[in-house]
Amino acid sequence: CRKAMENVMKKYEIEVKHNVVVTEVTSTHVRVVSTDKDRNSGYDECGMIPYTHCIWATGAESHPLSRDLHHQCGLSITERGWIEVNQHLQSISHPNIFAAGDCCEIVFPSEDDTEKKKSPPKAGVYAVRSGPILIENLT
Repeated sequence: CRKAMENVMKKYEIEVKHNVVVTEVTSTHVRVVSTDKDRNSGYDECGMIPYTHCIWATGAESHPLSRDLHHQCGLSITERGWIEVNQHLQSISHPNIFAAGDCCEIVFPSEDDTEKKKSPPKAGVYAVRSGPILIENLT
């Protein structure tokens, strides 16, 4: 599958840029700078990239507030900074805090550590579905 995707992208001259930050988007181009940590400056100008179609694909990232609360009051978070909640979307460390959607990671109780149930992926459809559950749990 990966090789097939690479072939299609090569055929249509689609280039993927890694380790860059977008600093500007206009109707005709994207300006990016490198985040290559091997560079002394931290950021290197990569320039303007012209486009006809721009697909903006980013990874999910935790909110800085969760790390702040972790340091200030011991809120339980994952290594990536997601708030750890139970199946009721309630913080596992602070029962008066609820979180839903992409800011949290559901931690399921496990009697058998060999088969742990995984939290849903960070995708909009799961975030939207957690809304009614959160409302029910708060009322």
